[in-house]
Order: sequence, then C-alpha cells, then structure tokens
Amino acid sequence: MRAWLQFSAVLLTLCGGTAVFAQSAWIPDRPIEIVIPSGPGSGTDLIGRHVQNILSSRKLVPTAVLVSNKAGGGGALGLNYLNQYPANGHYLYVTSPTLLTSYITGTTTVNYTDLTPVAQLFNEYVVVAVGAGSKIRDARMLMDMLIKDPSSVSIGLATALGNANHIAIASAYRAAGGDPKRLKIVVFKSGAEGMTATLGGHVDVNVIGAIAAIPFLQDKKLRVLAITSPKRQSGALSAVPTFMEQGIDSSSGQWRGLIGPRGMTDAQTAYWDQVLTKFVALPEWIQVLENNVWESTFLRSTESRKFLDADYKELRAVLGSLGLAR
Repeated sequence: MRAWLQFSAVLLTLCGGTAVFAQSAWIPDRPIEIVIPSGPGSGTDLIGRHVQNILSSRKLVPTAVLVSNKAGGGGALGLNYLNQYPANGHYLYVTSPTLLTSYITGTTTVNYTDLTPVAQLFNEYVVVAVGAGSKIRDARMLMDMLIKDPSSVSIGLATALGNANHIAIASAYRAAGGDPKRLKIVVFKSGAEGMTATLGGHVDVNVIGAIAAIPFLQDKKLRVLAITSPKRQSGALSAVPTFMEQGIDSSSGQWRGLIGPRGMTDAQTAYWDQVLTKFVALPEWIQVLENNVWESTFLRSTESRKFLDADYKELRAVLGSLGLAR
C-alpha cells in the first residue's frame, strides 16, 4: 500500500507538472496588431505591411493580423499606445534606431528598457556619395580633407540632425579622428532634394540610403565613396568599398526590428521566437530583402536585447559627440 501511495504521488506530480507546462505555453487568441510609428506609404509602413502579409498568407499565426499607423512625436505616440497593453503578446511595433536616438536626444521619454525586445530583422545601409565629376576620389581622401578643414566640404543629408544618415558620417569622421560637431551639414527635406543638390554641385557630398543611390550609380551620375556595412555588399553595390576597407574603423546600419509592450512573458517571446524563425526563412521575405537591398540580421528576443544594449551605448557616444544627447 505504501508503495502504491508513493507511486500515485509521483504520478500526480508528473501529471501536475505536465498541466503546468501546458498552461505555460502561449498562442494568440485574438488579432495581432502591428503598430507602425509613421504614416501610410512610409518606409516603416512598407516593412510592417510586408510582415502582415507574410504572417497572414503563410498562416504563421492562428488569428488575423492588423496594421495600425500611430505617427507623431518622433515615435512617442506609437510607443505610448503600445505600452497601454502591458504583458500582451498580441502587439508588435516596427522599430528602428529612432527608438534609441529619440530617447537619447530627449524627444521621447520611453526607452527600449521600458519595452520587450522581440526580434531584429535586417539592416539597411547608408552610402556616402559625390557627383560623378567630383575631385573626391574615395572615403580616405574625404576624411583627410575633413580633418584638415571640416568647413571645406559641405555634406547633405535628409531629413534631420541626429538621424541614421547623420550618425553614419559622424561615426566615420569620429573614427578617423575628427570632431563631428565641426562637420558642415546641410539638412534637406527629402532624399530626392538632397540628391538634386548633389548632382547640381550645390553640396559636395550626399549621405543617403543605399537603395536610393543605385539608379544614379548605374547611370554614372554618381560616385559612391563608401558604404556603412561591415562587409562589401553584392549586386549593384558590389564595387562599392566599405569604410573599413579604406582604413576607417566604422560601420553602422539603419536596423529594423520588432518590439512588444513592457512585461511580455517568456512564453510570449518564445512563441514569437518560433514564428519569426520560420518567417525569416521564407522565400517571400528573402525576396523582399533582396529587392530593397536589406541585409538579414535576424536575432531572437534574448539576443535582440543584448544588441539594443550595445547599440544604445554606441549611439549615446556618437550623439554626445555631436552635442545632441540630453
């Protein structure tokens, strides 16, 4: 009898443990909402809708997937909306370095530590370009000119100080030994306006997203001095050297990822780890990356948190060197 009671107790414990394990799993039981911190038609909106379409068409989640645009306040409106749903795995927010830079510069009061990292998806790199007839031959020559006299070269970028384009050129110049605050920066309302100014000789250098430069590079209207990627890219940009190849220890990217509200559970992040691992391997997503010259940098939730920790430190240092950190 004693043996039977001991066996029954063990069996009950095992069954109970199984029940607890089953209860710890999580799957969505209502629509997923992808929050986009910009208006319809923007680059971030495009990313969010690609994610929505693939999750839905491939039935990677058991519920509907919706998109909501929450533009305003440098991302503050979207972040505040997201955190109205703490510990809720049904909400995902398309994020970028703006999440970090807006907090560092004081535009928002919500930091990445107030949220739940879900995944890193890809990097979009920046190029430094000049008109085809420019005397500036390469990035090394550009840095030497800037070290000698920062005011001798005008640098155009869109659309604001402290953004990914500004950080890209500032990081390279800082790595070369210069003071980024001394750079002669001209801010344009759009990338197209900055490109027109560069081709017309109104600014010496243009810092712009890689994909925007490709048509002008192919038409031989533009010479690309460097790309901010850690290694040389393929395709239309295969002939473009990195800063590192030219002796300048700098790389940066306009990364994109997904975050959730504060307090998401381990079960919820584990669910999204599983789903997004499948997502990034799908041919539809791989084609999206290729079409937009985006480089996959997929990281799951835990690794994404470590990435954000490191990038926050780096961005605070760069923005501090620009006098933009609060």
